[in-house]
Amino acid sequence: MVLPEGVLINGIAGGVTPETGRYTKRLSELAGIFQDKQAFLEQVRLNADPLVYEVSEYRKDGADLFFGTTHHAPR
Repeated sequence: MVLPEGVLINGIAGGVTPETGRYTKRLSELAGIFQDKQAFLEQVRLNADPLVYEVSEYRKDGADLFFGTTHHAPR
């Protein structure tokens, strides 16, 4: 039986407590979703493969569902 749990999302900082995972995505990892492939590669090269977003997540052990918050990097 899976019982409900309390999870806090900080509305200012965006963090999840308890946090069970965190990952980041850089621009190069988003290859294939932009129409102009040449412009995409140029942006990766010119901007030293910038960080695009970071995710803080909560996933209960044994559950298939998870949720979290995403922090988008300023442009």
